[in-house]
Formats: sequence, C-alpha cells, structure tokens
Amino acid sequence: MKATDIRVAFNLPPERAISFLGAKGLVTSGGWQEVWQEAHARAFTVANCTKLDVLQDIHDALMDAQKNGTTFSTFQDRLTPLLQKKGWWGKAIDPTTGEVTATYPNSLRPVQYGSPRRLKTIFDTNIRTSYMAGKFNAFTESADTHPFWMYTAILDNHTRPRHRALHGRVFSADDPIWRYIWPPNGFGCRCTVINMRKSTMEAQGYKLSDSREYTEQVEVPISKRDPSAGMTTVTRIKLPGMDKSFQTDPGWNANQAMAAYQPKLDSYNYQVARQYIRGTIKGPDFQRFFAGKSQEDFPVAVLKPSDVAAIGALSQTVYLSQTSLAEHLAKHPEIGLEDYQKIPEILDRGAVYKQGEDRLVVLQLDGVLYRAGLKRTKSGLKNYFLTLYRTNDKAAERSVTSKFERLR
Repeated sequence: MKATDIRVAFNLPPERAISFLGAKGLVTSGGWQEVWQEAHARAFTVANCTKLDVLQDIHDALMDAQKNGTTFSTFQDRLTPLLQKKGWWGKAIDPTTGEVTATYPNSLRPVQYGSPRRLKTIFDTNIRTSYMAGKFNAFTESADTHPFWMYTAILDNHTRPRHRALHGRVFSADDPIWRYIWPPNGFGCRCTVINMRKSTMEAQGYKLSDSREYTEQVEVPISKRDPSAGMTTVTRIKLPGMDKSFQTDPGWNANQAMAAYQPKLDSYNYQVARQYIRGTIKGPDFQRFFAGKSQEDFPVAVLKPSDVAAIGALSQTVYLSQTSLAEHLAKHPEIGLEDYQKIPEILDRGAVYKQGEDRLVVLQLDGVLYRAGLKRTKSGLKNYFLTLYRTNDKAAERSVTSKFERLR
C-alpha cells in the first residue's frame, strides 16, 4: 500500500474518537440487551450498572483514557478503588449474609459487577468502538479519493472463523454491507478496515466484491445461556469463494459510527452524496424511520447543482421530517415504502418545475405519474421534502405544467 494510503487509513485525529464517546448520554441498565445495537451509538451503558454515579465514574475514566492515551493498567488502577468504595465490585453476594442479591435472567448465577476481567472488556470495547467510529467518519470524508474499503482481520488463533472468512474482501464505500459489518462486530473483535484508491486496489490484485446478491438477514438467539431472551436479527454474507459465511454477533448488527454520525452530505460532491442517499434509503434505517421509530429528519435526496441554484438554497441535501411523513401517509395511504424509496430517482430523473422562489415541483413517470415537492427553509440552510403522491396527465397539466416554469 502506498504511503499516502497508509496516512489516510491510520493518521486519524484522536478528537474524532473522543467526540464519539463524549457525545453519548449515560443510560443505566440491568443487562447488556437493554441498550441495543444502534442505541449504543448514542448511549453509554455498562451491563448491570444501575447506579448513575458509578456509570459516570467509568465514563470519565474512559474519556481520560481517550484524551491522554491512558493504558488499561492506569485505567484499572484509577477505577478499582472507586468502584469498590461504591459497592460495584465482585459478585452480587451480600458479604455479611452470603445471600445472592442479584442474578442473571432465568439463572441462579449471581451478577458479576466490577472485576479486572470486566474492566478489561469495558476498556477494550469502548476504546475500540470509539476509534473505529472516528475512522469511519474520516473514511467517509475521503471516499471521493479512496472509494474502496477492505475488511481486515487479525489472523491468529483468537480470530473468529467467521471474521477470518471475510478477511481481504474489498467493497465500495457505498456498498450497503458497511451498514452492518463495520468493526467491531462483537465483544473482543479486533477487525479493522483499510481504505484505498482504485489504482492501489488494482496494483495489489484485490478484487471488488458486491454484497447485494449475497447478503441475508437471519434470526439467531440473543443469548445461548438464556433461551428466554428470544431472537434477534444479524446480517450474514457469503461471497463466492468463501468457505464459511460471515455474520455479526448478536447485538452488533449495526454500524454504530453510521448511527452516531450522519455524514455531512453538503461537504461531498453531488455524485458521492447521491450514491450515499441511494444506499441508505433502501436500507433498514429508512425502514425504521418510515415505521415511525426514529424522530430525526432523514436525508432522502440530493439536489443537482442547478436545482440548488434555482431556489437559492445553501444546501444540496433534502430531508424528510417525521411530521411530514405522518401527514403524507394519512392523506395518501395508497403511497407506501417502495414509493418513498424512489424519491432520489424521482428528483434525479424527473421534470423539474419552479414554484415561487423557494419551491420545486417534480413529475416523474415510472409506470405511474408521481408528483413530488420540496422547499428550502427561509434561511436557505436546509431543504425539506414536502409531498409525494400519484397523479395523472390531466391533473399535472392543470396544476403544474401550465402554471410553473420548467427548469429541466
């Protein structure tokens, strides 16, 4: 790999990792399943830690380790006496009576609070996740020059066979597989990702893989020890030539960095941002948004430069709010998820008309005539998708083509 590629891959400002960990809110929990997958991207938690002050102590020590490059030994020396003093240490057994005070679900085993082994897991998991989140953010920003990403495992006796199976596979930066398999992909996972230019990939003989035909969502038990915990979904991929499929561990089926960092699409050129949108709107995050499970505005399209200029916008990104979506669905129940997933294509290929100074109306025929609308905010800093419904030639002529200026 060229020296320039190595610098892009590994010369990451530590503040990226620090900001990922520092931005998390504290959430106490009774078990590791209570704060799940994408939620870990926005919340810091430690299993079976129901004391907020204890959680704050652990979080502060991790932040210090990130900022100052603290070793695990220093982290452990700082935390152990604090946790022992506050009673979050050892097994959940009353030292006076010998009574078990807390057990794991459907088990007689006493809960394990603080211990050297637990602190090691907490330290490694959070430092690793924060570092990889910062790496993802940096890779996304450099995707126009380094658009190919390679999954890399540590090939030793501790490597999971499923993770070893994906070692050396290269996917494009906009391949939807990165929404699921960005490391770490389980407790103790040491895998990483390397980004590269097309010239590097070709010079070193790597082949580009496409996950789309080889990926499936499968149900697996949440806990092997506790069958009553139920089932969860993980992503499984088996490419041609792989002797074993790859899949994430239960509870890790989400790119925490992607969930925490919504890329600043206005900082990328139109083509890069457009490819990102086309991938995300087909993925599970938009499905959750469509189902009303996310309240944040969702980016659904990127405007062409000419459209941005036409309405005097300062942003190329078009967002859909949960409020607008709910109103749309109530007014046009015949429009479903698959229709909304066509928004990028409709705005990209459709006939665009200007309505007033700040709105665009788009018509696009795809077996059915769609009418879409969007508006920039007064400040010009944000664009919102306003409506999507099916129409016909007569209605379009009456309300759009005969009234508004066609831009393209």
